[in-house]
Amino acid sequence: MAHLLKLLLGLNIGVLVVIDQLQSLKNYDLAQDTVTCYCRKFKYKLIRIAMDRNPELRKKCPQKDFMFQRHCVTINVLRDNPELEYILFLDADMGIINPNHLIEEYINPKFDILFYERIFNFEVMAGSYIVKNTPYSITFLKDWIEYENKLPDSFHGTDNAAIHQILVDWYNPNDKRDLKCRLIWEESK
Repeated sequence: MAHLLKLLLGLNIGVLVVIDQLQSLKNYDLAQDTVTCYCRKFKYKLIRIAMDRNPELRKKCPQKDFMFQRHCVTINVLRDNPELEYILFLDADMGIINPNHLIEEYINPKFDILFYERIFNFEVMAGSYIVKNTPYSITFLKDWIEYENKLPDSFHGTDNAAIHQILVDWYNPNDKRDLKCRLIWEESK
């Protein structure tokens, strides 16, 4: 059934994993082995990038915080691979636990970016998302990356906390509750 869905949809999808240093990949062997097998089985293009082995990409993505830098890498991979219609971005420690499901099952062509909520606290997760290769997606990712320079001088949660503020900025900018949440974020320790 999964292969039939893949044939019917015919989408060109890549899976992207970005790590800071190649040597740290061994810390994620089990998870990455599942990703490799899954991509082979369903013919997804697997792209693994180690920033310490890509000086040119480091120049294009000069963010100081690696957590933001990896989303800049996503932008560059989208631009450098126009044949890819979608990318599934995964943290290196994420593995495939049910290979009977296709990425295509989670794609809604009406939306350019799909995040998920953690089941235990309903937090939007920055470590995994599906992104459509569109100008809208690239602009959204750029705004998210630029939040590195807007983080409060507090326990700010880097890109994972910033994604919540970006979602408010983009989709509900006049919500008065944002001011209260922002003040809490700025005071967090």
